[in-house]
Amino acid sequence: MEASEAELLERARGGDGEAVAQLVLRHEQVVRRYVARLAPDAATADDVAQEVFLAAIRSVERIDPRLGVRGYLLGVARNQVRSAWRERFRGPELPGEKLFAQLASAPAVEDDRRLGALSDCLRRLPPRMLEVVNRHYRDEQRCDEIAATLATRPGNVRSILTRARQALRDCLKAKLAGAPA
Repeated sequence: MEASEAELLERARGGDGEAVAQLVLRHEQVVRRYVARLAPDAATADDVAQEVFLAAIRSVERIDPRLGVRGYLLGVARNQVRSAWRERFRGPELPGEKLFAQLASAPAVEDDRRLGALSDCLRRLPPRMLEVVNRHYRDEQRCDEIAATLATRPGNVRSILTRARQALRDCLKAKLAGAPA
C-alpha cells in the first residue's frame, strides 16, 4: 500500500531521504508544467524546477501540512520564477577577458560595438546560465567549485558553459552582422 502524503511528510521531516524523494516525484510533473508556463524560457524553466526541488529537500521541515507539499512547491516555484524574471531585466556584469578569447570567432569590429553586443547577449542568457558564466569567467572559479556552490555536478556546469558559449557566439554573430538576435 502506498504511503499517504502526510505519512511521507512526517518521515521526510524525520530525515528519511526516500520519503523526500517520493514527495518530489509525486509533484514533479505539476511543478514542471507550472514553471514552464511562467518562466522566461525553457532553460530557465529547467533551472527553476531544479531550484524548487532543492528547496524542498533543504527545507522539508518548513512545509505546512495544511498547505500540502504541492502548495508549498508551487509557492516556491512562483517565487523562483519571479526571481528569474527580475534577473532577466537586471543588467549583468560583464565577465572577464577570458570570455572574449572564447568568442574570438566573432567578426572583428571596433571594441565598443563588440562590448555593447556582448553586454546585450549576456542579458539574454537565462539567470542560472549567466550565474555560471560569471562565476567561471569573471570570478575565475573552476567547474567543480561552481558545482559545489550550486549543488550540482561538474559535468552539468561544463554543459551549461558549453550551451552559454554557443548562445553567446550565435547572438554575437547576429548582432555584429546587423541582424536582430
